[in-house]
Amino acid sequence: MTPTPTPTDRERIAIPSIPESALTDELLAALPEEPAPAPWELRARSVMWWGRSGRGARDLVPPAIRRGGRTVGRVGAFIRYESTPVGSYDEIIGAIAVRRGRGVVGHVPFIVVDSAPSVLGGRSNWLLPKGLAEFHGDPGADMTARGDGWQVRARVRAFGPALPWSGAGAMLEQLDGFGAVHRTRMGRVRMRMRPAIVRVEVHGGDELRSTVPDGRCVGVVLERFETTLGPAVPVDR
Repeated sequence: MTPTPTPTDRERIAIPSIPESALTDELLAALPEEPAPAPWELRARSVMWWGRSGRGARDLVPPAIRRGGRTVGRVGAFIRYESTPVGSYDEIIGAIAVRRGRGVVGHVPFIVVDSAPSVLGGRSNWLLPKGLAEFHGDPGADMTARGDGWQVRARVRAFGPALPWSGAGAMLEQLDGFGAVHRTRMGRVRMRMRPAIVRVEVHGGDELRSTVPDGRCVGVVLERFETTLGPAVPVDR
């Protein structure tokens, strides 16, 4: 039987999030004893889509991260990780983009997977508030994530040839369980992508609907995605 993490461990991985990816007692009991440490080498397939930011999205970015910038958009994604240190798993993410000067950082209030080792790794290494849910379908066509009282479905129509791209990855900023800001810089990204129209249905609380863009969205299908994710580091904000 896997030991339940101590209260100190719980504080460390109790990352601020919206209710749909909050840390519950049931989730805590399902986690492994130790996380797989960063860096993680990742290979995946994905669909990503974009939407405008609104007041609801702005309010989901902690003031310590929003300070000196403004929210400029939202990003949703279904990801099927084919190779990671904890094996293959599915993921859905809702992120909010914040512009500061010429730079943009992402903040993630919602992220859910179907792998308990991924939950612990995400919370421990990158302060990502991962929860658990059920997934059905394929990110390149029609995929659904479903949890307690919520559901997100994305139906994808990709078109045109797949184009290769390589470049710098995204930068994320998250709060730890004590309110300190940490930053993660994604390593160099290599991918093949096709433009797509993504029709998204979001059912759940107001915060989930403010985080994940819905309706008819512009997006891309990533037929191949490879990168390395190093550990989050504290920043002075």
